[in-house]
Formats: sequence, structure tokens, C-alpha cells
Amino acid sequence: MNRLSITRVGAALAAFGAITYGLCFLWHWLARSPFTDSAFAAAFPGFSWSYIGFVTGLGWSLIYSFYVAVVFVPTYNLCCRAIPERRNPAAHPSAQ
Repeated sequence: MNRLSITRVGAALAAFGAITYGLCFLWHWLARSPFTDSAFAAAFPGFSWSYIGFVTGLGWSLIYSFYVAVVFVPTYNLCCRAIPERRNPAAHPSAQ
């Protein structure tokens, strides 16, 4: 059984979150969508459309990513121990 690592999952989610955040920020500058104004302000406390606001939002994005990893990974690992994996009997070597 392979257990998940909080550090690895957190790093993967942080990279995903940073890339997604950057693309959304870029989209706002290209399309000027009013949706992004309200969405970013609601999701990232202290956010504004400035350099400091970008860094603030990026920081919140990374915090959210590691929070998900800290909650999800132990839960996943616990479920892996508590719920046995079902295997196809036909695929078992003794069935051949």
C-alpha cells in the first residue's frame, strides 16, 4: 500500500494553485471580467489589483493548498488502512 505524503501532495497542490492563480490574474488583465473582481476579493482576504495584491493572493493560494494537503492526506491514509482494497479474483495468480 502506498501512503500519500503531506509534503508531496502539498507541493503539487501549491504548484497547481500558483499556476491557476497566475492564469486567472492574467485573464483579468486581458478580459477585465467583473466576475474576477468579486471572486478574488471573496477568496483572498486583503486582495487588490496591484503588485502587493497579487503577492497577497498568491500567498493565500499557497496556504489553501497546504491546508487541503494537511486535511486530505491523513484522511486518505486512514481510509486506506480501514477499508481493504477489493481485488479481482480472476487476476489473482492462484486463480490461473
